[in-house]
Amino acid sequence: MMNKIKYFSLASLLLVLLTVNVMPACAQDTLTHDQKMKWWRDAKFGMFIHWGDYAVLAGMYKGHEIKHGGEWIMNRAKIPVKEYQQYA
Repeated sequence: MMNKIKYFSLASLLLVLLTVNVMPACAQDTLTHDQKMKWWRDAKFGMFIHWGDYAVLAGMYKGHEIKHGGEWIMNRAKIPVKEYQQYA
């Protein structure tokens, strides 16, 4: 049992030592921060899409607008689970 622990500890240490030297090489980037930001500004495009069942309701439930966070519409409008599942 003690030999297994020694071998496991030695193998773990060896693995850590091998990966420590590899990580900085992988993390290096050829572009500077300014070059990356220039590319981002030149591309003029950025979009974050968060889509879920709540998007079908588009902030409206039974003719009433439900404000402040569409993803909370089920909670804020107190929509029963069975009814909300129909939108899924």
